Amino acid sequence: MKYKYIEIKEIAQKPKTKVYGVFNIKYGEKLAEIYWDCGWRQYVITYMSNCKFSLGCTMDIIDFWNKEVK
Repeated sequence: MKYKYIEIKEIAQKPKTKVYGVFNIKYGEKLAEIYWDCGWRQYVITYMSNCKFSLGCTMDIIDFWNKEVK
């Protein structure tokens, strides 16, 4: 799903879950990863080192999460 500054797309398919990458549109750099964590028993997000997100980009991630990540 494409937003103003980031794109979130599936990067891996596991047997029961998916892994999504959050990418910077301008440079294509991976900024974060959304994946199923067995310990938490839910999807979580891990940010790459030294990444900063504006409120707008954070809201875009939440929008994607609410629509696509179940």
